[in-house]
Amino acid sequence: MRNKKSIVTALSLLSLIGCSYSEYEAKDTSQFIGLESNKSSTRNGNLIADAIKETHKLDVVLYPTDFLRMNKKEISASFANLSAEMPSGSRDEFIIGTLKGKDIQKLIFQRSTEKYDNPFQVSGIKYDIHFVGGVARHQYFLDQDDNIFDKEKTYRVAISKYFFNDRDAFPNYEYRNGLTYSLRMSDKVVSAKKAVEAYVAKNDYETNLKEWNRANVTKFVLGNKGTQTISSIQGTKFMSEMYGYEVTTTGVVTAVGVVDNYPGGTDILIQSSSSDNDPRTSEAIKISLPGTTKVKDGDLVRVTGTVYEVMANTGLSSTTIRDVKSLKVLTTDVSLPPLLKLGKGGTKIPDTVISSHKGNVNQKNSLDISETLDFFESIEHMRVKISNPRVLGFRGGNEDMRDGDTGRKGPKSHLTLYVKADGETFSGQTSVGGLILDEMTHNHNPEILQIATGQFSKGIATGNYYKVGDLLEGELEGVFTFNMNLFGDGEYVLMTPTPQELLGENNKADKTETPLYDRGRTTITS
Repeated sequence: MRNKKSIVTALSLLSLIGCSYSEYEAKDTSQFIGLESNKSSTRNGNLIADAIKETHKLDVVLYPTDFLRMNKKEISASFANLSAEMPSGSRDEFIIGTLKGKDIQKLIFQRSTEKYDNPFQVSGIKYDIHFVGGVARHQYFLDQDDNIFDKEKTYRVAISKYFFNDRDAFPNYEYRNGLTYSLRMSDKVVSAKKAVEAYVAKNDYETNLKEWNRANVTKFVLGNKGTQTISSIQGTKFMSEMYGYEVTTTGVVTAVGVVDNYPGGTDILIQSSSSDNDPRTSEAIKISLPGTTKVKDGDLVRVTGTVYEVMANTGLSSTTIRDVKSLKVLTTDVSLPPLLKLGKGGTKIPDTVISSHKGNVNQKNSLDISETLDFFESIEHMRVKISNPRVLGFRGGNEDMRDGDTGRKGPKSHLTLYVKADGETFSGQTSVGGLILDEMTHNHNPEILQIATGQFSKGIATGNYYKVGDLLEGELEGVFTFNMNLFGDGEYVLMTPTPQELLGENNKADKTETPLYDRGRTTITS
């Protein structure tokens, strides 16, 4: 076990200098930018967390930092009047329950990646998390006595009811962070404001202020790579070799989408007008903004920001430019980059091996685009088109509809179609038009594509009825992007920035059969 004193010292030093790992040393020190941000605990946040913990005799309290910034600025009241500036209603309510130490750590880490910011004001736990380009370089967790935080111990905790299951905070702790399975809830819900009022009344917190910096999240920018092409940023691996560096690049806007789910913002896809002729390098990249933008499809833009690998729970990531310093429209109404045809008459989607790599694919020396996972990475965020997709299954939409079901409330607002391009006829086709995996050859049909609603999709009618075997005749155009789903897992999906006739309300899917199920017969798609 590591020495307790050395870990406490490390926490203090890292909060000041960012990191001392040798791999952070830039060869040209004039390009070394260094610590970009340091998001830590606040005195008011500590008081609030301590008040809840002590009043209700808990082990750990996680008070959302967002609640200190309700009016775009941090709460500034004196301790005596603090409760008056705290949020009311559902944001004041905290669920009492139990969590394992490992689940507390997981929740803190996952929430820190939402904004690469400190997600909580805490009591009963201390932590220091450090990111470079979206990749966690370290994460340390201690208890209130500066001992290693026990992952296997069960702790009595208080967590925000608003962030647990309120629709305005969707996807919340319940879905995004899996607390449905790990949190053992009591029937007790407490008020943070009342806890603070009671605590301040009997404690001289002003003069007996406890340690300030309990929770620390830092970001580090390694240097400035100057002007780069999109393909050179994307590179020939799963992760950009420029992550953590500031870059400037130019591209044509191919999709703009408002992110409805927490933490909000706007995503933009841009693509180079011409190719570098290396099939391993994507010609497109995502830009993530915390607010809104007026840029639109067809704008030629120049962007300066930091390259991130936004990691999903699966370990795969989306190469993204974040912490944008400049986004300038150079000209408008530019022709969109050419579409990459996938399937017949174009680039074949590998249909045999998902990935043969043993170990972390992020450590591969180069993409092998004869394998499906690598191929998908090589076209990340690019414009694509497919022909005659055959429906193999779906989720969302009318997935809960059954014959004779009159109690349904309507289709779900989201829809994902699992399809096979060029679906007129294909090997392994079942009698109802599905696709069976081949266990003998271990072929799990990796060529299956997902067409999904999301921030970049427009005109997908979620109320349409689909069943296995539906053939959507015609061409479908969109962008092929790596997107985070509601559970924090990443997926390669095709989204439609321009409404597509095949997916509109007048599509050709047969509406006379029970969706998805074929009268009692089960079809395995993959």
